[in-house]
This record gives sequence, structure tokens and C-alpha cells, in this order.
Amino acid sequence: MAKSLNKFSVKALTHAGEMRDLEIISISEETVALELLRAGLTPLSIKANTGNWLELLNRPIKFDAKPNLTNLAMFTEQLAEMLKAGLTVERALTVLVKQQNSKTMTELVNRLLRRLSEGSTLSTAMEAEQYLPRYLIGIVRASEQGGRMSEGLADATRYLQRQMLTRRGVINALTYPAVVFVMIMISLTFVLGFVIPEFESIFAGEEHRLPKITRLVLTLSHLVTEQGYQLLLTLIGIPVLLWISIQKNAKLKRFIAKAALRISFIRLIRYVEIANVLGVMGALIDNGVEVSESVQFAAQAASTPHIRAPLKQASTALREGVSVSVALKRTNLIPETTLSIIEVGEHTGSLGTATMRAAQLLETDSMYKIDRLITLLNPVAIALLGLMVGAVISGVMLGIMSINQMAVK
Repeated sequence: MAKSLNKFSVKALTHAGEMRDLEIISISEETVALELLRAGLTPLSIKANTGNWLELLNRPIKFDAKPNLTNLAMFTEQLAEMLKAGLTVERALTVLVKQQNSKTMTELVNRLLRRLSEGSTLSTAMEAEQYLPRYLIGIVRASEQGGRMSEGLADATRYLQRQMLTRRGVINALTYPAVVFVMIMISLTFVLGFVIPEFESIFAGEEHRLPKITRLVLTLSHLVTEQGYQLLLTLIGIPVLLWISIQKNAKLKRFIAKAALRISFIRLIRYVEIANVLGVMGALIDNGVEVSESVQFAAQAASTPHIRAPLKQASTALREGVSVSVALKRTNLIPETTLSIIEVGEHTGSLGTATMRAAQLLETDSMYKIDRLITLLNPVAIALLGLMVGAVISGVMLGIMSINQMAVK
């Protein structure tokens, strides 16, 4: 039975004597210590996170800014071009430090320069940066060993740019439905909280004679006007409590993650992320990184443990002699068509290229299907807004008409 992963808070020293506060997900304190030592860090303390409120309150407040994908892509692209032009790494970084518009990136490049002046390689200098993606460090290390730094950094740039565009595409696609949903909530709150109370006096004493839909609208109006704050706290509190429960219960978390995959949209989003991971894996293999290490580095590109953990198991299986296609198939993450392309590349000796091609096709297909779903979702969201507001107004009008008809009789 596979051991469960835990989160550890770590204090470690770099070669330059800098203190680092890290959070590492691993099986045990021993494995965390080994990972730190391999990265050239000296562990001072390793503590398992229990996730209780006291621990959260006792954590120091950090203002460390994380370099975003846009800045990283620009940095790797500029560095690749300068190395291609014949500059040394140290000279290129000296020039780049003056060109960074972001304070975070300026500080990052300065730290890299300082470590290079102390005799570190670029990959070792980057390894001490906790916010830099592990797969980026893997590509740089492989490029150093193969003597093709500019080409490796160019590959990293292309991947970072593609990842950035993919995320931006998904966010842009979800923005419109999110705005419509917010407008639905604002419109209903306004109608129930301010419009309906103006009509309520018309129905005074005649509530029992009103249609059911009118009585429902009046009940909702009372709920908003008299218990609005309690309702708001409930609507916010239930999701927060549910999220905390899910985070604390690993079995419930796995169940919900598995159930969510039945939703087509969630499944497609996951395929986009898997495509990103495969793209990293292909780039690493193409730059000369050993296959099992490529899978392990690529796993770090995944944002969830539900993808990272199976890929790490696949990396272990590869070291035991299992073929790439079989090891990846055991993860139950990758579609059959994508696996078929990778298997062909494995047999023809072009695994890196085939994996990148498979990743590109999977991403393109998933994004196309996401766009189709979003295209369908937009008019559905607008129709829902019209139906909900229309139902409220209809309830009021039906109530007025029913009272008038009874008065005439």
C-alpha cells in the first residue's frame, strides 16, 4: 500500500549561508532531508504540518513575491538570446539585471549572480530558489551537461509561453460566465431586497389568496431583507467549512476529486494540465535528461497531488525497468490516443519529440472542447439570468392580477 504524502515546513541553509523557509510535500522527514541534501541545502529543522488553526496563526507572515510565468518566460528568452550571441552566463545576467522591470525578478537575478560569482553553476544557483519550477532547473542542468544552454533555454521559453497562453485562455473563457453569475446574484438581491418590498403593502392581509409563486417570492424577499447578513454568512461559511473538511480528510478529498472528473469541463481542464506536464517531460528528454528523472521533474509542473503522485510512481517504475508507455498507462491519467503517440516515439527513438507532439495535440483538442462548452455556457447563463429575474417579476404581477380579479368578483 502506497504511503500517504504529508506537507513539511523546513528551515534550511544554502551554500551562501542564506536562510530558506520552505514547504515540501513528501512521505517522511527522512525523504525530505535527502531531497534537501541533493539540492545542496543544509536542513536545520523539518516539521510536519498538522493543519490546525494554532499552527496557521503561529506561522510568520511572508511577503515573498513569486515570479510569474510572463516574467520567467521573458527572462529565459533574453538569457537564451544573449548566450546564443556569445556572452557568458555571468555577463548575460549582469546585463539582464538592469533590464528587469519587476523588483522580484531584479532580486532573483541578483541572487543568481552572487551564487555564480561564488563558483556555482546556473542550475545549482537556480535550485536554491524555492519559487522556481523544478522542471525549469532540470532543463537548465541538462543543457549545461550537453553544452547547449541557449537551445535548452529556448525550449524552456517555448514551454513557459505555451503554459502562460493556456492559462490565460482558460481564465478568459471562464470570465464571462463568472461575470454573468455575479450579475444574477446582484440582480436578484436588488429585486428581492428593494423592489419587492415596495409591492408588499398591496398584498397585506391577502397573502392566503395569492398564487404559490407569489408567496415564494415574498418569502425570499423577507429572507433577504430581514436575514440578509445571516444568509450571506451561510453562503460564505458553508463552502469554507466544506473546503476545510476536504483538506483535513484525505479519503473525502480523493472521493470528491474522482467524482469531479465525471464533469466534462473538469476533466478537460485536467487534460490541459496533463498536456503541460507531458510538454515538460518531452522537453527534458529532448535536452538529454534521463527518462525517469524527466518524469519526476515533470511531475513538479502539476498543480495537484492527484497528478504528481501517480507520475512519481511512474518514475519509480521506469527505474525498475518498465517501459515508458506502460509506466504512464498505469497512472490512469493519460488518454489512450496520447499514449499511442508516446509509444510510437519510444519505439522509433524519438521519445522527446513524440511526447511534445502528443502534449500539443492533447492540449489543442482539450482547449477546442473547452471553447465549445464555454460557447454553449454563455447563452445558458444569460437565459438563466432572464428566467430567474422574470420568475420574480412574474410572481409579483400574478399576485396583483389575482387580487384584482377577486376584487372585481
